[in-house]
Amino acid sequence: MKRTLPTLALLLAAVHPAGAQPSKTLQRYHSAHLGAEIEVYPGIPFREPGEPCEAEDLVLPILAAHKELFAGKTVMDLGVGSGIMSIYAAKLGARKIIGTDINPDAIKNTRENAKKLGVEGGVLDLRLVSLKDPGAFSVVGKDETVDLFMTNPPYKIAHVMTNRAATADLLDAHTTLALSILEGLDRHLNAGGRALLLYRSKFLHEFVVRRAESLGFEVEHHGTDVVLPTDWCIHYNERAAAVAKAAGLKAQELLIGTEECWGDPMSSRLAAAYELAAVEKKSARYPPLWGKTFDRAFPGIILLRKKSK
Repeated sequence: MKRTLPTLALLLAAVHPAGAQPSKTLQRYHSAHLGAEIEVYPGIPFREPGEPCEAEDLVLPILAAHKELFAGKTVMDLGVGSGIMSIYAAKLGARKIIGTDINPDAIKNTRENAKKLGVEGGVLDLRLVSLKDPGAFSVVGKDETVDLFMTNPPYKIAHVMTNRAATADLLDAHTTLALSILEGLDRHLNAGGRALLLYRSKFLHEFVVRRAESLGFEVEHHGTDVVLPTDWCIHYNERAAAVAKAAGLKAQELLIGTEECWGDPMSSRLAAAYELAAVEKKSARYPPLWGKTFDRAFPGIILLRKKSK
């Protein structure tokens, strides 16, 4: 089933992963897993200098623990960004990596980093997603399949809806992309194939987990306690609108606009709460991921396995 929304391409072009901000200048980041430095072009999501890259901290350790899944395999990386995940997959022995992004600078950034780190052009197949058709598999052939799919998708809305109240419409782009991923995996993932997704928003994490289970995927995940400011504002506004209607009040006087939502100190408090929760959970005992145990948590990680027919 294909879902499209008029605002999907616009929002995807202006969103970034939680904890990351589009860099305004060229940045350099040393990846311990790659054992090398990569460049992050302006406009590509990047955390503050000195902080661990989200993929480095939450994705690459899991890939490293499952090297056997990459040797000679075909991989798809949705939303390549700087290319760190695609390049690492190549280093682990993937035969072919399909890397996609809606941002042309991300495609260029990934290509240049891959070249500098010795990843052959024949291994990395980079494809630019059109704003007119931004579905998860829009640049993948109808019968094209992969052994492993991975993504750290954009799921935090930037200031693209200024002066408008935060409503459920703001989540449509993200849930539409998530549904596009899950429904496309059934067609494009080989039998027994696997998928790794990172959703640190509690709402989207739980949504993806439950939808994946309903589609018949085997699901393993490490939960997240992160309630993004937009999530909170959306749910507040929905309840405030219902109360206003019942009480005969003017809803517009009660609703929170997106600019106000992101400017609220709540953002920093939630970020601090996440960091504290992450530290606390490093000592907790977490479920294994694809049969392997870790001495720390990976908040937001979702691992899927397509059942063999």
